[in-house]
Amino acid sequence: MVGLNPIGGAVAFAVLIAVLFIADGALRIMFAMAARPAGWGWLMAAGIGSIVVGAFLLMGWPADALWIVGLLLGINLIFTGVMYVALALAARSSRQAVAA
Repeated sequence: MVGLNPIGGAVAFAVLIAVLFIADGALRIMFAMAARPAGWGWLMAAGIGSIVVGAFLLMGWPADALWIVGLLLGINLIFTGVMYVALALAARSSRQAVAA
């Protein structure tokens, strides 16, 4: 019979999430630099925030792997939400400027 190891799975999941955060941040930064959409600075800040969150998760691994994943995911979601609101406001203001 195969034994279950939930702690080992949570630790491995934390490393996977950290790598995902770092890759997401790098892609956001590359998109911000290449496309330069309205409000691209917020996109750059969200990318940097994602990389920082991933690095914090890897630095605390494995001791903090069980509880810090939820906290850092919440922080990343806040950065993403602020970025989307800023991009939408910048796109709306640039659209109104073009229409006028």
